[in-house]
Amino acid sequence: MTVRNLLNLILKIIGILFIRDMLSMLPQLLLSFVIYKVPETFQQGIMNFGLSAIMILAYALVARLFIFKSDKIIDFLRLDQDFEEEKLEIKMHRSTILSIVIIIIGGLMVAEGIPKLCIGVYEYNLHKRYSLGVTYYSNAKLYIAIATVSIGVLLMTLQQRLVNLIEIKRIRNTEEAED
Repeated sequence: MTVRNLLNLILKIIGILFIRDMLSMLPQLLLSFVIYKVPETFQQGIMNFGLSAIMILAYALVARLFIFKSDKIIDFLRLDQDFEEEKLEIKMHRSTILSIVIIIIGGLMVAEGIPKLCIGVYEYNLHKRYSLGVTYYSNAKLYIAIATVSIGVLLMTLQQRLVNLIEIKRIRNTEEAED
């Protein structure tokens, strides 16, 4: 593996981390419809939705840049300059490293979400049991925790498809070079 390939892999991992953060913001975007459906707070809900959508779009653009345009980043910042050794001895394939990273990120999301899910279920049961009539309890924390755990599990189970999606550009470039 060359220094350029290692830097390319590191930039792709950073892009995957941006995708993880973007996916964890999706429940906030969807909850802006649930929480702010009352006419008095509807304008605040629209503002929350707009800001969340802009943040998700920015994260998606940065993730796309890091994953699919990592060569241009390396060239622009001259990251592969000033290395004494051109070839590094790493005996793992890049798709294996990407698979491990995606599994670790999914595991971290599940590990982060399970305590929040337990707290959300506990608070929901507490308010359901002890409220007398109308209550203003919001299930937002519970929904966010469910979404975080679900996204983490999906990342771990669909990691091979995600790696194939990330590596598709490199495979296409290799096929074009062989022709």
